[in-house]
Parts: sequence; structure tokens; C-alpha cells
Amino acid sequence: PEGGTCRRRGNVERVLTAGAELATELDLAPGLSAQGSYTYTWAEVRRARGERSLEGKRPPQLPEHQATLGLRRRLDRASFGFDGRFVARRFDDDLNSLALAGFVTVDLSGRIELSPGIELFAAVTNLFDERYPVQRTSEGLTTLGAPNLARIGLSARW
Repeated sequence: PEGGTCRRRGNVERVLTAGAELATELDLAPGLSAQGSYTYTWAEVRRARGERSLEGKRPPQLPEHQATLGLRRRLDRASFGFDGRFVARRFDDDLNSLALAGFVTVDLSGRIELSPGIELFAAVTNLFDERYPVQRTSEGLTTLGAPNLARIGLSARW
């Protein structure tokens, strides 16, 4: 349409990708551990018949860098966790013209055993209510990721 974009996503013939992922978990003290991971992804469209302008571009929605970091505390009948996640800048479109900013989110979680097989759990995702883009149009409309969300529940195993 005039003044906007109308694109469809389709398969391309060849995408070349390479990457590496590192993950570790360390016991810092009795009942205290740290976890971390890093992912590097290089990707490029190598062949797109009928759509040569895509060749040499990065596939949409694929960040080059992603990382997580977490801490866990375990007590007798309870555990608590903190997790951070980083996602680097990426593109929302196949022409790599609509950049989506990178972001960091933080989550908290906890569990406590009330009796054998019964646990109370609670979690807050996106603790600081980070406003991060997950979709963007050429008209400037940006869709944001999930806001902070708190949940609490009861888990039973038998």
C-alpha cells in the first residue's frame, strides 16, 4: 500500500550459519550457585532466488549475541532464583532496515515445600518492567514484549 509496506515472509534457498554456545554452572558456597550462558550466532542469507536483495542480509529476528546469568539459593525446604537475560540488537525485516534494540530483563522466582509433595511457588518475570521491542513496522509501529508479570501457585506431586 502507498506510504507503507506490504511484505510477506517466505523461505530462501540457502542461509549460512555458524555459532558457538558456552554455558557454565558454579557452586559458590553450600546452597548457592551461579549459572551463565552466552550464544553467538552468525548468519547470512546466501541465496534467495527471485529476491536477490535479501542475499548478504541477516535473517530476521536473529540476534548475534544472547546471554543469561542466574543465581540460585537453596535452603532446607526452599529455593530462590534470580535470572538476567540479554538479547542484542536484531532486525525485524528481511532487508535489515527495521532494527530492534537490544534489551535486558530480570526475573525472580522462589519455591517453598509446605509438606512432602506440596510446594508453594512464586515468580516475577521482567521485574523492572523493561519496555523492549519485539516487532516494528516501517510506519513506526512497535510491538513491545511482555510487561512484568507476577504469578503464584501451588504444586502437588503424588
